[in-house]
Amino acid sequence: PRRGDISPSVFVPLAEETGLVVALGYWAVREACAQQAQWRRQGVAVPAISVNLSPLSIRDTGLPDVVAQALHANGLPAGELTIEITEGVFLEHTAESDATIAALRKLGVRLSIDDFGTGFSSLSRLTRLQVEEIKLDRSFLVDLETSEATRTLVEAVILVVLVIIVFLQ
Repeated sequence: PRRGDISPSVFVPLAEETGLVVALGYWAVREACAQQAQWRRQGVAVPAISVNLSPLSIRDTGLPDVVAQALHANGLPAGELTIEITEGVFLEHTAESDATIAALRKLGVRLSIDDFGTGFSSLSRLTRLQVEEIKLDRSFLVDLETSEATRTLVEAVILVVLVIIVFLQ
């Protein structure tokens, strides 16, 4: 209350540093599922709810169990939850993150890559890890209307992703 609103750019690194970010991610998943269930009971048509998780949460092999329990406790189908992972997690390819992502996919949870294009993007990795959504980083969208170079780059990324989608089907 004394500090007012605290930006995620401040509290997320602090939560990661103190080791609380995994518990915070678990809480976010449970709360998001409870909120989605409440909206469904009220007749509000929200197709899916998204939870952006820290890379440390994605490396935690207990995450799929927490997700499964939250979905079950709230009577939600897995397709109504989207887990957003950063491009860094997507690219790092550790045994833990791969196992967690595979288990989430097996549950039927949707996956989204957040902040795509901020790291060393690997479009070829998209062919191995099916995701339902790719969110381009905001830095691309700021200049979209004024920069021809940015428009060309964004159009190219969209075309490549479309080709990959068509190729995978």
